[in-house]
Amino acid sequence: MSDNDEFENLVAQTGEGQGATYSVLVSALRKNGHVVIDGRPCRLLQVSTTTEGRDLVGEDLFTDQEIEASLPSDAHVDVPTVSRKDYQLVNVEVDEGMLNLHDNEGTPRDDIPVPNGALGDQIKADFADGKDLAVTILSAMGESRPISVREATTGGF
Repeated sequence: MSDNDEFENLVAQTGEGQGATYSVLVSALRKNGHVVIDGRPCRLLQVSTTTEGRDLVGEDLFTDQEIEASLPSDAHVDVPTVSRKDYQLVNVEVDEGMLNLHDNEGTPRDDIPVPNGALGDQIKADFADGKDLAVTILSAMGESRPISVREATTGGF
């Protein structure tokens, strides 16, 4: 069985998508995958094999901080269930610093703050220009943040 088959088998056994996290063996982790380090959902930047196990370097999905861990290869770790979903931007509440969004069923969402930096500036400027925008929201372990914006396509986003 290949490493990828082993990983897929572990995911199937643990019920990915049924909760905020699922458990896998440290030996199944791969670069650019996800893992929970110190209680934070992370994208794996580095996975190194040592005589004691695996050294992990992850980037927090919501703070962008690097977090490191060293674990035995036969240990189990939590992997966050990570989702990306597109929402239509309805309004930018500048005073409150919040985005008003709707999903494709029309369900409103108003708990997402306007991001700092270039992405937030682009969202505000494009919305002020009257563009119909779709914002992609990354969610994991009860937290969410915008990760991209694009002009919505005709008839939806």
